[in-house]
Amino acid sequence: MDELACFAGDITEVIYDSGCFFADPTVQFSGLAKWKGNLKLLVPFLIEPKIQLNKLECQQQQVQQSPLIKVSFTGSDVATV
Repeated sequence: MDELACFAGDITEVIYDSGCFFADPTVQFSGLAKWKGNLKLLVPFLIEPKIQLNKLECQQQQVQQSPLIKVSFTGSDVATV
């Protein structure tokens, strides 16, 4: 994955449910649109964003539901203040 694309919100939207859930140690929220909006606010402060995939799990749910995909990653950067 292109590290800068992830932080810029340039993602393949079709793989996400519009109501997907995002959480990190400081904030949590639902919705792909919310995530993209939050990233747009954050990007101007990032100098060298990096992302490291830690874990990727796919859990089968009930028959009529899409699988639940849990992703754990660590992001880091030097930010301007």
